[in-house]
Amino acid sequence: MLSMLLDFLIARRVPILLTLCTLVVAVVVVKILLSRLRAAASGGKAAPELQSLLPAGIRLVVYGAALLLILAFWGLTDTPLWRAVALPLLNAAITLVVGLVLIQVLLRILARVLPHTKLDPTMHPFLLTVSRIGLYVLLALVVLPSLGVEITPLLTALGAVGLAVSLAVKDSLANLMGGALVLLSKPFVAGDFVEIGSLSGTVAEVGLIYTFLNTTDNKRICIPNGQVSTSQVVNYSSEPLRRLDITFSIGYGDDFEKARSAILEVVGRQDTALQDPAPVVRMSQHGASSIDLICRVWVHNEDYWDLKYNLLEQVKAAFDREGISIPFPQMDIHLDRMG
Repeated sequence: MLSMLLDFLIARRVPILLTLCTLVVAVVVVKILLSRLRAAASGGKAAPELQSLLPAGIRLVVYGAALLLILAFWGLTDTPLWRAVALPLLNAAITLVVGLVLIQVLLRILARVLPHTKLDPTMHPFLLTVSRIGLYVLLALVVLPSLGVEITPLLTALGAVGLAVSLAVKDSLANLMGGALVLLSKPFVAGDFVEIGSLSGTVAEVGLIYTFLNTTDNKRICIPNGQVSTSQVVNYSSEPLRRLDITFSIGYGDDFEKARSAILEVVGRQDTALQDPAPVVRMSQHGASSIDLICRVWVHNEDYWDLKYNLLEQVKAAFDREGISIPFPQMDIHLDRMG
């Protein structure tokens, strides 16, 4: 038995030596690569996601290549079993590891680039999640054919499942897509006072599913983003200046120029009223029981309501001092005595 073993070792001395050398080289290469990876991790140069994935990937690739060389030394790479089973598995494993590493690298690059774009920060996790799912699906479509798996029926089944799921959660998907449109187009941001359909308030939060408004009496309104994306949106805070339009009514017997001068005098006393563009007071309508004067004055957005209330109060006082009447609807009833 010993002589047979010696004869075998002597006859196969070259493959044995090459096998031992290959194993030693593979172990040394793995240790060198892992030590450099740990140095890069301690210096903060390697992504945390890659620190847990790369060691296994390095071992699989290096030892897989060593195994391939050893099998070639022993003449086993030309067998039908190798071509039918081992080679596809090895190709799939290498493709999987390289693909996983590339996915983590691409996701890390995307995570670093997104904060420097004009996209709303709320969109960043959504885009990273969609990108991660898409990349993993693409990797699966690349790896499975190398294992001899027919992906056409799989894609058909996934399409049917996706259609069924989308029909079941169509309202949620509509809100999700509406949130993506709102965040991308940015018709408003947090802090803006907006009117969405028949609802109005200050935007408290813009999420992927819902938009939250705080009303002037401090109520919280939750609006599905599917509704937001299809409704008319009026943003009162997007521009730094707003024009304040107020209508004042006087009687037909009152002096129009006197009323106009009184309004302009009150406007001129307001520190918040802008003089450029200049305020305008003109006759706007001959009403059924009054002459209507429109006052148009520009104001900084944050001073809009204060100026409006000041003008309403002080113009009323000015009309009273000048003896200018403010008409109101009246009804005269005439009684005819019968008989």
